[in-house]
Amino acid sequence: MGEIWGPSRPRRVGGLRAPMLAAVASTVLLFALAGCTVAPPVTGTANLPDGPGSISIDQGPIGPKGFCLPHVFALSYVAQDTPTAFVLTITASASMCETVNPIAAIYAMPKGATNLGNAFPQKLAASTPFTISGPGVTKITFHKGCLPAQFDVVTGSTPPVIYPGGPYHGPQLFPFPWAAGAAGLWYGSTCPGGGGCGTYTPTNLAVEPSSVAPGGSITVSGSGTPGTTITISFQQPPSSPVASGASVKVPADGHWSTPVTVPASLSPGKWQVVAGVEGCEVAATADLTITGSSTPSTPSTPSTPSTPSNTANVASVTTIVSGSTNPGAAVAGESTTNSATTSGSGLAFTGSTVRVPVLAGITLLVAGTLLLLQRRRRHS
Repeated sequence: MGEIWGPSRPRRVGGLRAPMLAAVASTVLLFALAGCTVAPPVTGTANLPDGPGSISIDQGPIGPKGFCLPHVFALSYVAQDTPTAFVLTITASASMCETVNPIAAIYAMPKGATNLGNAFPQKLAASTPFTISGPGVTKITFHKGCLPAQFDVVTGSTPPVIYPGGPYHGPQLFPFPWAAGAAGLWYGSTCPGGGGCGTYTPTNLAVEPSSVAPGGSITVSGSGTPGTTITISFQQPPSSPVASGASVKVPADGHWSTPVTVPASLSPGKWQVVAGVEGCEVAATADLTITGSSTPSTPSTPSTPSTPSNTANVASVTTIVSGSTNPGAAVAGESTTNSATTSGSGLAFTGSTVRVPVLAGITLLVAGTLLLLQRRRRHS
């Protein structure tokens, strides 16, 4: 909840004290009981840049440090809402007992949002961390864009998407209800060119190298509005863009450059590198050629069928070869690779011993011959 303020009328909340807390709490309770709906800040009629806005922070020197206070007692702020910016000036009157590390954040509201009833979900559009450790002044300027946005300074997390009942940022540096004015709501204005991205669209887009294999790396560079975040994608119109996951925040000099890995899923052919700001409907493009695979796969060589061995492992077979001798033949039960083969057969000579059978045969033959001769002598 807050109040309607003119473009140049500031709001000031001093260091938090018990009487002020009681008064503010009572006021909030009265508004709630009355069912009062507080209007958003004045939107103005400025022709603002496209997008949800950007952030700049200016910190003065830190004064002499003395006794310390918790930040809720040491910090105060002045908020000013103008047609082109929401400015929050934070003053530290004493040293911090613990250093404070807030984050200035812009959350983009849906297009056409008119109040908190249709302001969600909100997407994180820009965030800038800073530190307050001692006496001094910090000026945060939320530069408005033409799209609806919420401006916050938080000391907790800044999830990419927030909505009631789900993930939410915070807590606020100046918690509700006594410092509701430290957060700004902006419901947008007229965009240049009827909604184009003439101001935020990157220019001088360049891609190096101009051709690359899937999974390779390129460098994308260009010019843009300082403080905006450029996202990179790939597209073959009319197909939908393929996100690269790469983004870069435009520095103060307006010139940006970022390495980008080309998705391995991109097919060879002519592509466009697309660079734009989230929330803008127009983006800059540059041509890129996706070549074939950088290391073409080598066709697999069919395995060569094994050649049957001409050496038979038949050590248990006894082969008698007429007229053949093999003094170096192996004994039975062992394999041999002797190249001698039987005549007319494809089997290798086994080298098996034949001595015992031959001797037995000769002995029987001699015995039979002697018996035959003895018989003939008797009959004669």
